[in-house]
Amino acid sequence: MGSMANDAAGHQKPATTTVDVDFSRLTKAENGYTVAEIFAQQAQLATQEVTIRAKVVKFSPNIMKTNWIHLQDGSGVAGTNDLTITTSGQAALGDTVLVKGIIDLNQDFGYGYKYDVIIQDAQVVVE
Repeated sequence: MGSMANDAAGHQKPATTTVDVDFSRLTKAENGYTVAEIFAQQAQLATQEVTIRAKVVKFSPNIMKTNWIHLQDGSGVAGTNDLTITTSGQAALGDTVLVKGIIDLNQDFGYGYKYDVIIQDAQVVVE
């Protein structure tokens, strides 16, 4: 996918905590969706409540008064494999979580926080 040389030449990106995750034993939620299915069916799912079981690959607490979690389940490709949610709940990197929430499309929070698909104010249960 290209060289990392540009990042090392002169400036450093802010540190972000991410983790390598094993999706092999992850099972789809009952009556739920995979990350890729949510992206593929986003037009039909907009404003609908969905359930998803996935792994926490990034957790950013207390940004704009909420916690931001990136979820992956091994489905999808770049652009359709990482779903962002906001929640008042807590989760740790690598946790398996069951998430319920309403699909929102085309949300722009400013400052570069722009999402084609997002679940806001999600309910998060760590399994």
